[in-house]
Amino acid sequence: MIWSEAVAVIGPPAPLRLVGAVMPKADAALEEAIAGGMPHADGSAIAFRHELARLAVLETVPGLPATAPPGAPDRM
Repeated sequence: MIWSEAVAVIGPPAPLRLVGAVMPKADAALEEAIAGGMPHADGSAIAFRHELARLAVLETVPGLPATAPPGAPDRM
């Protein structure tokens, strides 16, 4: 699992302490991503800047059922 998958699954905002518990070696990757502007961190939590980005990552996580935003048409 990579940091983006963990943050997507945990949901917005994801407490940094929980992300660290799930991915104890993700500190360097998270710092790099935050510096690059992908997620937003406020010191105690991290979240994707855009919900669509989180949903796109969530769709790629193996073993999770497919999700859709509220009001989206059902998949066939």
